[in-house]
Amino acid sequence: MKCWRNGELRDADDPAISPHDRGFLLGDGLFETIFYRAGALILGQAHLARLRAGSEMLGIPLPHSDRDLENACLDVAQGRQSSEDLAIRITLSRGPGGRGVALPLTPEPTCLITAGGTPDYTKPFRLKTASIRRNTTSPLSRLKSLNYLDNILARRQAMAEGYDDALILNTEQRVACTSIANIWLVEGNHIITPPAADGVLEGTVRGKLIELLASGPVQVDTESFNLTRLKSADACFLTNSLMGVLPISAIDETSFQTAPVDPIKAHYEAWLESLFEGARI
Repeated sequence: MKCWRNGELRDADDPAISPHDRGFLLGDGLFETIFYRAGALILGQAHLARLRAGSEMLGIPLPHSDRDLENACLDVAQGRQSSEDLAIRITLSRGPGGRGVALPLTPEPTCLITAGGTPDYTKPFRLKTASIRRNTTSPLSRLKSLNYLDNILARRQAMAEGYDDALILNTEQRVACTSIANIWLVEGNHIITPPAADGVLEGTVRGKLIELLASGPVQVDTESFNLTRLKSADACFLTNSLMGVLPISAIDETSFQTAPVDPIKAHYEAWLESLFEGARI
């Protein structure tokens, strides 16, 4: 298998990351996970736009064009010599630095691209409300930063109790997300997902689904809601780049019907399949 580092395709077992790299030492960086299928990077341009916006916010140079990054992702994927779906990960760090948190005067960023298999997201998820809260005042709540410890700890709590993922509320007790996905509720023909101001990463599938549903018979909104309203919904579901649309079957002790999510899931999957009828992303 191959990986790509700073413009060079190399053996994945020898990525040669500096022991002084701030991504490894301090979590000083970003990542994106892109779904790859049959030669296409699904929503690849949206992922790269989010990576570039995040790098500008953090002041980390991204010295590669979008075209170069797209080609590198495809090279790494095709190096797997398999027709399977893949998760392509782009990791960007500020690069090597001295001890402590002071920024290097001249950053030499590390950009690494790897490919791996995709998880099995065929079964609806059961969520456990986490004790950890999302800090809406932190810019990290709206970035895919390399520091994912809140998410990791929340998910560990949930899985220890037999659930699939953690439901994370923010410090104002509003619903934010799960450890890996955006969350939505369904109330009749009204579909709602939390706004970015509630500490939400604006997912690429979230954005595409808002666009797709806006032209249909349902009303789609970004709106704050609490746990009580979520548990009272007709149905709820998750979205991320690898799972697409995935129903939720339970939150804590509250169970949900998954059938109301089927038309939404089918609508997204129809769009996905349409990509392979002609042009690739």
